[in-house]
Amino acid sequence: MGRWTMLATLVATMALQTGCGDGMAYTRRERQHRARLNFENDMKQLADDVDLFLLNDQHLRTSRWSVE
Repeated sequence: MGRWTMLATLVATMALQTGCGDGMAYTRRERQHRARLNFENDMKQLADDVDLFLLNDQHLRTSRWSVE
């Protein structure tokens, strides 16, 4: 029983270390390109979040009618 537990632990550890990315970047230029694409995507998502926060039309506190 201990041997199977050790084997399962080893397989799980190896599976967790491999990751599930979109492949390895072999050159420095590929790594930089992927980092740039990730950064651009993050900035687009940040801009969308800021727009959603700032442009969200919620005037519940300034309304003269009771809204609950």
